[in-house]
Amino acid sequence: MATQVQAEPIVEATLAPTLEAVGDHLILSGVPWRTYLQLLRLFDDRHLRITYDQGALEIMTLSAEHEYFKRLLDRLLTALVETLGWELTGLGSLTLKRSKLQRGLEPDECYWIQHEAELRQPKRYNIHRDPPPDLVIEIDITHPSLDRLPIYAALGVPEVWRYDGAALHFHILTNGEYTDKPRSQVFPFLAVTEVARFIDLRSQVSEVETIRQFRAWVQERSAADWL
Repeated sequence: MATQVQAEPIVEATLAPTLEAVGDHLILSGVPWRTYLQLLRLFDDRHLRITYDQGALEIMTLSAEHEYFKRLLDRLLTALVETLGWELTGLGSLTLKRSKLQRGLEPDECYWIQHEAELRQPKRYNIHRDPPPDLVIEIDITHPSLDRLPIYAALGVPEVWRYDGAALHFHILTNGEYTDKPRSQVFPFLAVTEVARFIDLRSQVSEVETIRQFRAWVQERSAADWL
């Protein structure tokens, strides 16, 4: 107990001024796993994103633009599932970490769709027991220094929707690595160009109107399109 009490104030005193000075992100190298876990507890109620990759650690603040596109993609995906009559469990920015891999991060949003029933009841998520998210959303507006895709791949996340401020990408896990695909794996009927079209529409109309038009587009498709 005495060791823990001494360690956490040292981390807080050292990192807090640096975070403020560098603005949107801070990169550290040679960071032990236990320090990463301390930081997760220390910044649990802060609006930050912490990424850990085998000793390299990045702390980022989240911009209004980041949150804008995160919310839009979350609402589009949720509207799609609801309109199709499918089921979904979303756990937001749940921390996904594996000590054996020495890797961890928080997605912008994460969802269980094919495995929705396994995450239906509220409980503490256990990455060793429970399946990884079927799909995560990644907003990459500020281009973080750490590449997060290899971390998702190591954790076994089969699909990542990544928006970089200019284009949307559907990354599908294939043989341990992600490849860009024109269609979703979770929703095989859904083309990346169609989702991107509604992201662009948002700059012309309100968020509510964007979702309304997206729902109407899904409903207009023939039943065969969604099989």
